[in-house]
Amino acid sequence: MARSLDAVIVELKSALSADCPGDSQAASVRLSELCEELKHANPAGRAESLFLLLEAYAESSHEKLNVLVRALEQFDDLEIELGNSIRRKPVQATVRMVGRELNRTPDSEKRASWIHLLTNADQMTDLGIAVRSELKGLLSAHREKQKDVIALWQIMTPEIKPKPRKPGMSSSLAAGILCTLLGAFGGCSLQFEHDVGGSRDYANYLLSGIGFGLLVGLAMGVLIRFFDRDA
Repeated sequence: MARSLDAVIVELKSALSADCPGDSQAASVRLSELCEELKHANPAGRAESLFLLLEAYAESSHEKLNVLVRALEQFDDLEIELGNSIRRKPVQATVRMVGRELNRTPDSEKRASWIHLLTNADQMTDLGIAVRSELKGLLSAHREKQKDVIALWQIMTPEIKPKPRKPGMSSSLAAGILCTLLGAFGGCSLQFEHDVGGSRDYANYLLSGIGFGLLVGLAMGVLIRFFDRDA
């Protein structure tokens, strides 16, 4: 029959309190056994209890604390309780756990949430030197990584600028149309004068004028485009 969570926690505290170097290895083995036992205990409160131990025994050896960390990383409610622990009392072990969460998650919103949490923790006034150093180092590393990602994105997706419109295009078109109309009118007039006294075929006047106007308009359009290009 599985023991209660409180009973296991009492033994965990005892193992974490072992100070003698000769007892450290034995304590770590015992911690591993107790954490294995926690897997079969009631899930409610397990992660919170272990985080409270990490906070209370932050000065214990890394070997012992790592046993608790490995156990915590197998719990489903890790992220929630890790966030609560950082808000409550950041310690080196929990700050490093946040660092591993940052490294393994591709979710940009979740990453931003962890960075925000660390930034707020860095504003706490009662942090130890080692914890503050851990926080600042982690924040600095991930801000630099974020800058590198942004720079890479900018290189891979260069800005596409719209092609500037040539200022002479509209003026060339308008001038060409005007020259065509004037040429057509002039062509009609010349044909009319040529036929004075003879038959006055107005359809012939119109066709001759349009043909003449198109030639004049095309020639003027080419000249205007040529000068616009040089300008």
